[in-house]
Amino acid sequence: MEAMAIGLPCISTDCPCGGPRMLFPESIREYLVPVGDSDTLSKRMLAVLTDSQKATFLAQECKKASFEFESCRVFDKWELLFRNT
Repeated sequence: MEAMAIGLPCISTDCPCGGPRMLFPESIREYLVPVGDSDTLSKRMLAVLTDSQKATFLAQECKKASFEFESCRVFDKWELLFRNT
């Protein structure tokens, strides 16, 4: 999440815990690869390294996705939860 917040293009595995899936919006889900699929992972990495437009798009989408998890937004959600409990 920290890398996303500073606008780095991120690629992750779709691990069973679900964390990365929660962070990656539909627009960049192709960069969420199955666990153990090193072939797809290497293809996604190579695509980002060799195509500056893909890298820029991915970086922008990662940064936008991270806004949902900014502390002020998270605190507001916690406050709402406590008020409604």
